[in-house]
Amino acid sequence: MSGSAGRAGATLVAVVREEGAWPAAFGAPDGRMRLEEGWLVWRAGSCSVAEGTSGRAMAILSGEVLQPRWGRSAEALAEAAESGGAASLRNLDGFFLALVAEEGGEVLWATDRLGSRRFFWREGAGGVFLSDRPEALAALGAAVDPVGLAWALASPAIYGGRSLWEGVRSVPPGAEGRATPDGLRIEAQWRPKLPRLGAARAAEGLAQGAKVRLAEAIRESVRVCLDDRETLIALSGGWDATTIAAEVVAMGRRARAFSYGVPPFPSDSDAMVAQRQAAVLGLPHEIFESYAGPLDRWLALNVGRLSCQREPIVEADAWLAVAEEHEGAAALLGDEWFGMRSETVPRDEDEVLDRLQMFGLDRCGALADPPGERWRMLGEALEEERRALVAEARGRCGDLLGLRELLFLEQRLRCFHMPMRRWFPGDALAVRNPFLTRRMLDLAEALPPELRLGKRLFRETVAARYPELFRTPRAMAQANELDLAAEIRGAAPAILDSLRRDSPLDAWVPPERIAALLGRVASQGAPPGWVQRLKAAVPRSLRIRCGLARTARKGPRVPDSLLLLRLLAVRSALNPR
Repeated sequence: MSGSAGRAGATLVAVVREEGAWPAAFGAPDGRMRLEEGWLVWRAGSCSVAEGTSGRAMAILSGEVLQPRWGRSAEALAEAAESGGAASLRNLDGFFLALVAEEGGEVLWATDRLGSRRFFWREGAGGVFLSDRPEALAALGAAVDPVGLAWALASPAIYGGRSLWEGVRSVPPGAEGRATPDGLRIEAQWRPKLPRLGAARAAEGLAQGAKVRLAEAIRESVRVCLDDRETLIALSGGWDATTIAAEVVAMGRRARAFSYGVPPFPSDSDAMVAQRQAAVLGLPHEIFESYAGPLDRWLALNVGRLSCQREPIVEADAWLAVAEEHEGAAALLGDEWFGMRSETVPRDEDEVLDRLQMFGLDRCGALADPPGERWRMLGEALEEERRALVAEARGRCGDLLGLRELLFLEQRLRCFHMPMRRWFPGDALAVRNPFLTRRMLDLAEALPPELRLGKRLFRETVAARYPELFRTPRAMAQANELDLAAEIRGAAPAILDSLRRDSPLDAWVPPERIAALLGRVASQGAPPGWVQRLKAAVPRSLRIRCGLARTARKGPRVPDSLLLLRLLAVRSALNPR
């Protein structure tokens, strides 16, 4: 067996029948191991790779295992694999994807409950291939996944475990299994179930005991996320991160708080409320600017880091700045599953999907009329997928409240919230979610729905523990509003130039429609004469032959400026580099 330490770049792992089946497109591998059936070959990328003491076993680890007995390291996992075999990956906690293998044996793999380290896999000639970059797997040859494309345009993220490429799927979350040349096998997976509202008749009587258990779990989950690294806390002006900060201070640990946004910052914005909360707690606080511009650089950064698994985000530059100034620190985030803020029960499935922004293509109003046959088929395929996700989740919950909670956890939280805070800093920061450990998720799953509604149990528990802190008014606005029209005007020449190049997206959305959408968005608030100059600059080949839709549609709608950014990001992601 041979190996090397991890380095920056895509992580690539192959379990193949023949050693020579490692694709040339992946470049030279870092190491290889003979298995019982075939070979394990890898390029470490940003992962850590280590051997056990005897050299018989090895481990590839992305992220962190939180149990102290593992030492949070690939070395400890390799040692455990030598002594415990399959048991070494059982019931691990943390934020990780791990693979262990033994010389002449098998490849075992496991992910944390939410699959926070986004990895993708596909079957190919001679074996199965895994990577943290889906476009690296697409380079082996893959057509556009129509449903993945539809998600990318209609919603903030690509849901359902898909990517932009057919056959390239995300590694299942909360799972353990084996990787063989025949595919990725799942042997165990966490699939939470929720009771219906009203099923727990004694919910009021259970509340007091549940508060005690929750308070204990909060303390323990925050404690296990602390080590000898510098501790940063991302404060957003909400209850979740504020609670984490209060617990860290109560433990006597030194920490720094930070927020981010686009100036100026109104007094009721999340960044300014967070600043006041930090002052109450006695924590140093810093505000990072979310967006450094210009638009073409920022868009390329989003596409390059996220491979368009979710829409471009304003916070990209803030996370890069935090990682640069505090490299090696641990950043604690307040994402949780104690219930959504709304104290009302959804009326129907459509309201659930709208609330979670899992939209259909009909919400892309600027492109919907006239739809065209391919666009109509794209919409129908996405609608079938949306209903399939609903049907699967309905089988594990008792009512629409439970449906909303499950889809929030498994789709919105996993695919939308978690990737943006991990991909940009990479491994320069250890990003940890104290409220998403196994213990916290097990406790949240067991809560009666009455105690989840409006985050009731969580709010009452932490308000009683820190009354002075939670008398501070909550944030009423986000400080991340960007004048997209002005930014798009500045980038208009570069955008038009990019539309001259062919793209796989052209079959669904012709470039002339994107050019027309560019004109509509950029004209908002444009100075005198600017619109006329833009029209003159549009090449004849990009001049649209029909108007863009302006039909008013029922329910939320994707804003034109955001739709344009999604189209540009998808176009860039699909174009070969």
